Amino acid sequence: MRWTDIEAEQPRLAEIGREKLLAAGVALLGTIRRDDTPRLSPAEPILWDGDLCFAMGWHSGKVGDLERDPRILVHNIVTKRDGSDGEDDAGNDQFVTRWPAMREEVRRGTSAQSHAAPEPISDLLVR
Repeated sequence: MRWTDIEAEQPRLAEIGREKLLAAGVALLGTIRRDDTPRLSPAEPILWDGDLCFAMGWHSGKVGDLERDPRILVHNIVTKRDGSDGEDDAGNDQFVTRWPAMREEVRRGTSAQSHAAPEPISDLLVR
């Protein structure tokens, strides 16, 4: 999937992606190690010729992970302890969007440390 496809099909998601992923200059990548444990690594996101790319050291662990298993989780960085400059801009609520699966949900924050069960929401994706 190319970034230009996301911009064409889901413009609001692409706009938030630019704001949350690209503006900070660093994102977090989740990959799967050889022993099936997760690896979380920082990487520089770059839009290059219509694709979202990440700068990585050629022989780094995360590159080896991706050569074995191409699944990747991409997350923006959170720069404040309360999450207000990151994923939880609306108080303690956590918003999750899965695309192209077309799923959105919100976990309402009941306190700074706990969340309620996820509930469906339709706020971001064009259906």
